Amino acid sequence: MSKMSKIASECEYLFVQLEKQCMEHDWYYQYSDDGRSWRWGKQHESKILDTINSIQKYGENHLDEAMKLYKSYKPVIPSPES
Repeated sequence: MSKMSKIASECEYLFVQLEKQCMEHDWYYQYSDDGRSWRWGKQHESKILDTINSIQKYGENHLDEAMKLYKSYKPVIPSPES
């Protein structure tokens, strides 16, 4: 396997991982009264951000794609002022 192929497959793996993490994430964990659920959600969100940071190492275009994917799963929660 060439070095470019290896880099491409590593990056592709990270994107698959990111999508899986986003699909499984409880986007409303901040509203939980259960401390265990809140901690799990916070840890899981941290893992998502770590994956995005890993993708960033492959360049700005990949980071833009990762953020687009992340935002496609993250719900827009209106502020109380709305």
